[in-house]
Amino acid sequence: MGGAAVLTEQKATKQKAARNAKRTAAKPHTRARVHTENVAEAELPLFVPAPSRVSSKSRISSKGQITLPMQVRERLGVGSGDQVEFFFDGERTVVKPVRPEGNPFEKWIGIAKDRVPADFDPIAWQREIRGWDAWDEEHYK
Repeated sequence: MGGAAVLTEQKATKQKAARNAKRTAAKPHTRARVHTENVAEAELPLFVPAPSRVSSKSRISSKGQITLPMQVRERLGVGSGDQVEFFFDGERTVVKPVRPEGNPFEKWIGIAKDRVPADFDPIAWQREIRGWDAWDEEHYK
């Protein structure tokens, strides 16, 4: 970065700090100045509200069924046909997705055992279908 660019960046930073100072002077009780290594001056609110809790409602049908709101389904990572568990934790009821235990690919292990010859060499097969020749063998060992 050239010297002129650094000076321009410093000038822009000072101008921004001056604008922020004017805003801070207008509302001194709502902002605090903080000095950090990377930023000359920053403004942070004195009061940081707690993370908002999203409230969702659902009606129980005559069959005792509920529809999970979209926000809840997305947060749990569930969709149509998935199962959820309900736990009671003191005064709270907790909803948790049911995840299968073990390896999800276990049913596929050994599926090609009877279809692949015992002397099958996957590297040789790849080279054959990709058109490798003697020159490739010499240069890509």
